[in-house]
Amino acid sequence: MKYLERVFCLIVVSVVLVACEAPRVPSQSTAPIVNQAITDIPSSIPEQITFPQMTGTALAFPTVPFVIEPTQTPALPGVNDPVVISPNGLYAIACKDPFFILFDTQTNAIVSTFNYFPVDCLSDIHWASDSSYALFGVLYRWHTDGSQPEFLDINTEVKLNYPDCGGQARWSHDGQYLAIHECDLYVVMPFNEESLKKPLMVAECASCFYDFQWATPQLLMLDHHRTYTFYNVLEDGTGKSVGWWDKDGMGCIAQPPSISPNERWVVFDVSQYQCGISGPGDIYQYSMVDLETGSIQIFSDTFGNLIDFIGWSQDSQEFYMISRPINSNITADPRTPFGLLVLNPGTLQGRNLFEQAWYISFNQDMSWAYVVFPAKDNDGKLRFDGALWQIGSTELIGRQTMFYGIPDDNLYPGNWSGYMYSATGEELAYSAQTRSHPQVAFWSHDNDRVAIINERHELVTISLAGAAQVIGKLNVSNNWYYPVITWSEDDKVLELDGITWPAP
Repeated sequence: MKYLERVFCLIVVSVVLVACEAPRVPSQSTAPIVNQAITDIPSSIPEQITFPQMTGTALAFPTVPFVIEPTQTPALPGVNDPVVISPNGLYAIACKDPFFILFDTQTNAIVSTFNYFPVDCLSDIHWASDSSYALFGVLYRWHTDGSQPEFLDINTEVKLNYPDCGGQARWSHDGQYLAIHECDLYVVMPFNEESLKKPLMVAECASCFYDFQWATPQLLMLDHHRTYTFYNVLEDGTGKSVGWWDKDGMGCIAQPPSISPNERWVVFDVSQYQCGISGPGDIYQYSMVDLETGSIQIFSDTFGNLIDFIGWSQDSQEFYMISRPINSNITADPRTPFGLLVLNPGTLQGRNLFEQAWYISFNQDMSWAYVVFPAKDNDGKLRFDGALWQIGSTELIGRQTMFYGIPDDNLYPGNWSGYMYSATGEELAYSAQTRSHPQVAFWSHDNDRVAIINERHELVTISLAGAAQVIGKLNVSNNWYYPVITWSEDDKVLELDGITWPAP
């Protein structure tokens, strides 16, 4: 009996000691003043600030209850904890491993906490425009009224015959769309209740693609075994396939799609040549896609009329391209006469800036270019010359003979690997063999000179003032076309194939 009493006393003492060590709620908050600005990563917060002590039942998930142990009670976010603020600035969710912490930015008072921490929490949290709730994961809604997150059941059918149904989800860059891979690939507009009931089907299979990503806020990109395919999601909840790009060089060789800086337009090379048989059965076709309206317009589709993508103007109002034939017997598409063209993406109306231009290398602001164009010797022999040209002018500076005859790139246009880039320059995709516009001149960093290799295999620099200087003689054939010339940071040295040359 005395033994039992002793055990009972020890238990009572232990309980008292634990209670004395429990965290206490500070008597007064040291939150910032009401009008203090809240930044994405808050400034240092005094260590004495703690959250109110959590009650015994902790935070219950709607369908899967769990209990947070006392040792797991989170502290306020520190300077290194990411914070996502609501549009009205009154609430924020802090990412403090392993918690999401919803708090009032005016008082620093905790509203609710949730035991959840994704790989990239900043990109996983998306606030509603009225700041009444935030969405995260696949798919949870967290109201600012202190309640726990609720699971939103998306109306998708999980196929039981697939052992692994993905379970991946990726938000579009602007947070308006969510692509979900659960066997099939769906897209929903998470802030639209009707969209959750009727998700947009993008791909109806579990194994027909390896991965997916958003190329723009409205362009979803699927990585298949041998190709990339592109799916345009529209604001009304509909969508459609708009193009493709071969990735391994075993299919039809094409250029990487080109996205406009404002992410509204995409140009696709949907040609079907070099697919094993070269001839009149090949298709030369190029399209402009409007991602806002979903329209797809073919702007050139004449056999043998190659279109080289050059690039976009910064305001996305003009697309530059070179139109050229695969041989001297080809007739141009009336919509894309041979030369340097600038195309309005909305109207598909174009202007010919330099007739008969075959290759071009622009300077940084696209005000000057080195242009290569056909010419003839006195005996009628075909050659190609190059010269500096100020856009809009009629003067050619530092003219050089570049090569003779039709170049091989027209017969074998897929000699290079290639990359597709986002509007911000991020690498999106890679192809082992693709067609690309060759770099025929290399601009100095100060945009005052170009370096070229002429028909005599000389490394030459040409200034905007017209001064041409031979830097050295090369002993490599076809070197006007294949090598990469690099300027040093101070523009005083040229590097080619591991050999350096002074560029006075």
